[in-house]
Amino acid sequence: MMASRRRHGGRDHPRHRRAGVDIGRWGERQTGADTEVLSTGDTSSISIDAMTTMESSRKHRDVRTRSRRHCRVGGLGGLMGVEIDLRGRGYTNVIGTDDAGGAGCIAGPVVVASCCILGGISSIILPTMTTASPSSSSSSSSSSSSSGGYSSSPAAAAAASSSLSQSDIRALMGANDCKLLSHRERRAIYDVVMSHPGIFATSIIQRTPMQIDECDIGTVTMDAFAESIEGLVDEYDLSHRDTYAIVDGGRSPKLYSSSGRIVDDDDDDGSDGGGGDDDYDDHRRFPVRPYVNGDGRVYTIALASILARVKHDEIMVRLHDLYPAYGFDRHHGRGSIDHVNAIHVHGAIVGVHRMSFKRVRGR
Repeated sequence: MMASRRRHGGRDHPRHRRAGVDIGRWGERQTGADTEVLSTGDTSSISIDAMTTMESSRKHRDVRTRSRRHCRVGGLGGLMGVEIDLRGRGYTNVIGTDDAGGAGCIAGPVVVASCCILGGISSIILPTMTTASPSSSSSSSSSSSSSGGYSSSPAAAAAASSSLSQSDIRALMGANDCKLLSHRERRAIYDVVMSHPGIFATSIIQRTPMQIDECDIGTVTMDAFAESIEGLVDEYDLSHRDTYAIVDGGRSPKLYSSSGRIVDDDDDDGSDGGGGDDDYDDHRRFPVRPYVNGDGRVYTIALASILARVKHDEIMVRLHDLYPAYGFDRHHGRGSIDHVNAIHVHGAIVGVHRMSFKRVRGR
């Protein structure tokens, strides 16, 4: 038996022994017919390449399954749950922020977008909220007095509904992590959001490849996050007292650091460090929190991810018109094999490619 396995290149062959151990470990994770094949250890009729392909396919399936499981928890209501909870706690200005063109790209800018739903639009998008109880209506009315000029009352919701068509609402109800949507779906949501500035407060910021090369992608992205959130708050004159910002990922930016007013994420006690109530809003350190997989769990982050993705793809398509040999309209700046091969053949483009990145450096 041992000789047969060695002769046919089985798991006990010296060259494949390590692979055989991995196959046994993989086999424990399989279900159904695959389990019967792999868990027995009988791999004499399966080549190493075939087993590698099987495992690669399994990993991709698992990633897609986990991604879908993390997104749209409990349907659209689950996606809006964070915002609804924060509004119930008095934060009527919930800002979601996300980026496109990050570390996975080797060309083009990084684009950061922020989005905040003004007023009571959530009662329109979320059908289950249209029949709010009297107590919830009274609580939202009382909290609207300090919402920075934007009311979350039923009257505001009715006004917002009059400016949104049924097709607009259907598009907004399909919002999700931009990676799970088609280009057409993303574009439809983008057009609705950007064409209703009285309902959606937005801010879109870019950082060029040269700015990324001067520092690093992580620092540049955090700086763009901060500028996007600050720009939205300042442009729409949102009350700091009622503002809560959530960014996608595991890190959050420091706000207003350039002016010396650094937001302390741990300062939620409402103190302004002196000065009294008159200048409370001028120095309020409103919270900004990171949220891993937030683009599939928080509605405003999902909207921000769509805004950033559409804007980033538009930029890359324009670059494709200028440099068609690189295929920017297909990979949108990501480090795909075709993109890297094009760099090998035609060279990197200063001002377009990120020259400090390993796959571009020295090309």
